[in-house]
Formats: sequence, C-alpha cells, structure tokens
Amino acid sequence: NPGWKSATPLEREKIGAHELFHALQDNLSGGRPFAEWGPYYVTEGSGEFNGWESMVDGGFLTHEDFIKRELTSLKNVKVPSLASINDKSGGLSYPVSALAANLLTERSGTAAFGNYYSGLRNNAPWETAFANAFGEPHAEFEGRFDSWIKSNL
Repeated sequence: NPGWKSATPLEREKIGAHELFHALQDNLSGGRPFAEWGPYYVTEGSGEFNGWESMVDGGFLTHEDFIKRELTSLKNVKVPSLASINDKSGGLSYPVSALAANLLTERSGTAAFGNYYSGLRNNAPWETAFANAFGEPHAEFEGRFDSWIKSNL
C-alpha cells in the first residue's frame, strides 16, 4: 500500500490503532454488514479519531496537536459536507471525519461510539442508533459540524 510506505512511524502506529478499532466496530455491531454501519464519517471518523487518540494516550502528541494537524490539512481547500463524505472524497475524508468524531465526543464522550455500534447490533436503524448514542439526530449534528468547521478554519 503506497500510503503505508509513505507513512511516518507515528502515522503507522495510528493506522494500526485505526484498523483495530474497525475490528471492534464489527464485533460491537454483531457482524452487521459494513454498508449498514451508517455514514462514512461515523465509521471512518471514529476509527481515525480513536487511532489518533491512542497516540495521545501513548504520549506521542497532545489532543490539541491532533486537532491542529487535522485542521491544517484542510486549510485552503473546499471542505465537503459530512453528508457527501465517502471513500471517493480523497485525502479530505479522513481529517473531516476525524474532526466530526471529535466533535461528537465533546458532548457524548468516547463511550458513545460503543453505544452506537451496540445499537446497530440490536438491529436499530443507524439513524436511531446515532440519536440514542450521541443525543442528537444526525442531520442536526451535520449542521452543527458544518458551523464548527467554518469557524475553525
């Protein structure tokens, strides 16, 4: 993988933690198909967020450095809306999704991701699992994130 080969040692550690989080998502969702996990920004954002937070927990960088790093990568580009983020969004999908996941945790804490995927395990529609886990409907959150990103870039 070219991304792996060009990654710094810190980025490789983060990628490993990110991928491990995907295994946790699968386990918590009861093996529900990936296509039913909800928006890309939740699935990849929570993986990316938890990857970076594992680096914070390890003392490799601060939470503020993680946020600054992701925001810096979005300077001088048109940031796509959360609703339009997908695996075809290029290099923007990961920082945008990670920042969205961070914003979700500010209100709900990191355990909300576990609650979200456990809700999926119980066959809740992702929209219901999202509202239950994060305390707001996804459309409301997407609007809040759009305002947040505009005020922070």
